[in-house]
Amino acid sequence: MNASSTSREPGGVQECKKKGSVVMGSSRVWISWEIQRRNRSLSQKFGARLYEINVRHNRVVRYVISIIRTIRALREESPVLIFAQNPSVVLAWLCVIYGKLCQILVVVDAHNAGIYPQHGKWKWLNRIAAKMIRIADYTMVTNQSLAEYVVRQGGRPLVLPDPIPIFEFSGSVIDRDKLKGKFNVLFVCTFAVDEPYLEVIKAASLLDQDVYVYITGDSKGKEKEYRARIPENIIFTGYLPEEDYVQMLFSVDVIVDLTTRQDCLVCGAYEAVAAGTPLIVSDSEALRRQFSIGALFTDNTPEDLARKITTAILSKEVFAQQMRDLKVKLISEWSRSKEECERLLDRHVL
Repeated sequence: MNASSTSREPGGVQECKKKGSVVMGSSRVWISWEIQRRNRSLSQKFGARLYEINVRHNRVVRYVISIIRTIRALREESPVLIFAQNPSVVLAWLCVIYGKLCQILVVVDAHNAGIYPQHGKWKWLNRIAAKMIRIADYTMVTNQSLAEYVVRQGGRPLVLPDPIPIFEFSGSVIDRDKLKGKFNVLFVCTFAVDEPYLEVIKAASLLDQDVYVYITGDSKGKEKEYRARIPENIIFTGYLPEEDYVQMLFSVDVIVDLTTRQDCLVCGAYEAVAAGTPLIVSDSEALRRQFSIGALFTDNTPEDLARKITTAILSKEVFAQQMRDLKVKLISEWSRSKEECERLLDRHVL
C-alpha cells in the first residue's frame, strides 16, 4: 500500500450526541480527502479538528480506505458539527448521510467543482450535486453568485471566501537574484482544464525578452499542446515546495491567476493580496467584486494578457499599494462574513 496521511489539528474535543441521545458537548470536525490551504485555515478559524485523509492508491482502494478512516474519525470525535469538503462528492455524501443518521449538523464546503462537477458536462453528476445541496444542512460557498445558485437548487448557503493567508515569511529574505528576468511574472497554474495556460505561453512571446514568465504546477507534458516553439522567456517550475512557492509570491513583479469559470475565486489571487504583489485575474463578475482594487482584469486572450502584464509592470508601485489597501479591506469583510456564519450555525447547534 502506498503512503497516506491523516492530519489532526486541535480545535476542542467534547462529547456529542449519537442517534437519539442528548447533546453533551459542542465539538467540531473538518474533514477533507485533499490537502489544501483553505481546509487548514478555515478549520482553525472555526475551531474544528482537522482530518486531512489523503490516501495515495488506485481509485477503488483509495475510496475504501478513505471511507473507513472518515467513519472512524467521526465515531471517535462524536461531533455536533461536521464540515465536509466537496469535492470529494463521496466524502460529502458520506458525511451528510452520517449526519442525518446521528442527528449532527453538516456543512458542505463546496468548491466550484463540487457545485458544477466536471464543469457541468454530465447531467447525472449535476443531479447528484443538486441533490447534495438540497439535503445538506448548509452549503458553504465563496461568493454571492454561487450562493444564489444554491438557493435556486433548494439549499441553504453560507457565504465565506477564502481568508487572506498568513505566510511565515519575512520580506527581508527575498532573493530576486534567483530570478532570470529584469521583470518577472508568476502564473499560478495547476494545468486544470479551466486554466488558459496555452494563452499565457503565447502572451509571453509577445512580451519584451527581459520579462520572464514562471509557470507553476506539474504540466504532465501539457505544454506540448502549444504547437510553436516555447518562448525562451517561459520557465516551467514544476511542483514547488511551500517555502519556495511563497518566496516566489514575494519576489516576482506580477502574479497572474486565470480561469474560464465565471464563479471561481482563484486561490492565487488571495496569495497575491497576502504578498502585496500586483495581480492579474480573469475578467468575471465574481473576481471584480472580490478584488475591486489593485488588480487588472483580462479577457484571457494572449494579446490582452501581454498588455495587462506590461501595464502592471510599468505601474508596479501603484498597484502594490492598492493591493495593501485591498488586504485591509478583505480582512475586515471576511471577519464580518465569518461572524454571520457562526450566528447561523449557533442557532442550530446550541
